[in-house]
Amino acid sequence: MSELRGVGKLSIFVEIVLFSFRLFFYVSALVDLYTEKDTVDEFYLVLTWLVIAIIVPICFWIPLIYKRSMYYCFAELLLNGSLTIYAMQTTNSYTALFIIAALTVSFHLERRYYWLIAVMAFFPFIEFILQGISLEGENPYFFIFNHWLLLMIGFGFNLIIKAYKNTENLNRIIEEQNQTLVQYAKQIEHLTLVEERNRMARDLHDTLGHSFIAYIVGLDAVSYLMDSNPSEAKKKIEELRDYASGSLNQVRETIHEIGTETDISLTSNLSAIIDEFSEYTNTNVTFNIVGDEEYTLQHSIRMTLLRCLQEGLTNAKRHGHAKEVMVTLSFLEHEIELVIHDNGIGTDQVEYGFGLSSMKERLAALNGKVQVVSTKKQGTMVKCQIPFRRG
Repeated sequence: MSELRGVGKLSIFVEIVLFSFRLFFYVSALVDLYTEKDTVDEFYLVLTWLVIAIIVPICFWIPLIYKRSMYYCFAELLLNGSLTIYAMQTTNSYTALFIIAALTVSFHLERRYYWLIAVMAFFPFIEFILQGISLEGENPYFFIFNHWLLLMIGFGFNLIIKAYKNTENLNRIIEEQNQTLVQYAKQIEHLTLVEERNRMARDLHDTLGHSFIAYIVGLDAVSYLMDSNPSEAKKKIEELRDYASGSLNQVRETIHEIGTETDISLTSNLSAIIDEFSEYTNTNVTFNIVGDEEYTLQHSIRMTLLRCLQEGLTNAKRHGHAKEVMVTLSFLEHEIELVIHDNGIGTDQVEYGFGLSSMKERLAALNGKVQVVSTKKQGTMVKCQIPFRRG
């Protein structure tokens, strides 16, 4: 990024050099004109014309202060072009007046006016049309070569600086999109943590609430049986103990997250992530479900698929710059399959960075596997498969 930020400094430096070169050239032309005023017809007309041709264009271009590129270009072409044609007609020889105009104008041209390059390239041949081939003075081809050379130098700087500025803008847009993706990932992580906290709270509430109500009712019964039927009371206490042991195991399962997910389905969780992703990244994501019924999945499998979806969507946007993504969740006979297919830029060589490596490790822990297929300009397909047998 530091190189790209230096483009602005380079552009300013080139402008200052061209501005100084132009000013020096025309001041020299003024001095030469004044020195040879006795040999110049209509000296004051030419002097006034030259001063206007120097001053008016810089009213639209002063480096670091003011710049209206196309106003400058048209003023330069009109005033210096007409003065050059007048000078060639009166002296019947080539003049280098327009060379500097060709240099500075070609540097300032906007894209929609690039056709003026062809006009300026043809400019040296105007005298051939007006006066014919036989011109007095130095070899005209020398001036034509210099004219074209400076024209191409100015236009070359124009293209280089515009290309770097476009690259800088694209990098800024990509950086903003990456920031959006980072925020999205943080929000998904936060939502996942909140979801887990709520799930555990619900499980603990259902388990402990039901258990304590049973304890209270059972203890009330024991209090009545203690005097009337001690043996029955003892039996009731043993039953309550066994029930308490079972409740304790349920609480342990909830805390260690080894219970099954019953309240929120996998498809609902995936849909929530997809909706969040579409909203925050402005990406069209379609979600398809294949299979007659959804399995009751272990928490570890569900969380792995959620993470795989999150990583797949993030990669599709961050690396593939995809605008459309299709997600397919398939409940098959002996496995569950998640496929993320995007229409991004793709690549001919897939590299397993941190995200894909983590995905591979998560799936391997469940005897699953990941397959990544990518083709340049045709997008990327990520397939996650986890073996699962209905129980």
